[in-house]
Amino acid sequence: MPHINHPIDDPAADSPPLKQLVQLAAVLANPVQFFHADHVAAVSGLDDAQLKGLCRVPGINKAMNTAIAGHLGTPTLDLHPTAATRDACDLVIAPLDIIEGFLRQVTAVKLQHAVRNCVLKTDRERVAAILGDAAYNTALREAPFFYAEMADPSLQNYFAGDPDADHPTLGMGASLVHRYLHDVDTGLAQIFAWRLPQSFISGHPPLEAAQQRAFQRLLAAKGPQAAMGRA
Repeated sequence: MPHINHPIDDPAADSPPLKQLVQLAAVLANPVQFFHADHVAAVSGLDDAQLKGLCRVPGINKAMNTAIAGHLGTPTLDLHPTAATRDACDLVIAPLDIIEGFLRQVTAVKLQHAVRNCVLKTDRERVAAILGDAAYNTALREAPFFYAEMADPSLQNYFAGDPDADHPTLGMGASLVHRYLHDVDTGLAQIFAWRLPQSFISGHPPLEAAQQRAFQRLLAAKGPQAAMGRA
């Protein structure tokens, strides 16, 4: 189990609630179920299908998860009593489809200039298909007003090239999210990285204070709490 520096004697603290901590512990205790095959296969020597097949054998699942968790290591979670930590934890333990939806939102906001530069109907439809309708609409209608600080002007012509080019929509968003999480809690950032393909996480420059605040607004508006209707 990870080492958690967590104040539990102040019920008014803005810390992750007990239910959230239990879910976080469950993620860490079950890497076969929750972590991407890239990371699990690296320590097990088995591909994803073989590993999941073995874990269906009675008595094997717990032992296998314990062994893999031990090889991956135990991240230290500081979990400072702040709203930023609570919301970051909420993202890390979210179902993968919710995480992927938020990554699309982050990518779209980062590419908001490029999205608005698409004038032709065919280009708009192509970009909406790449980003997803919800993220596309965020970039077009909300980003200039609420998330302008997250825009990357150097990518304003991102969609101007080959219309058939591959666009790492989720990877671009994942690298930015990972950078933000690293600044909030390095342990949460590590768990987030384990939940995604290795190729999704690459170096991203530190976020400025205004960018962090814009990211927090986006996380509150489009993250797991909004997507799943949780308070």
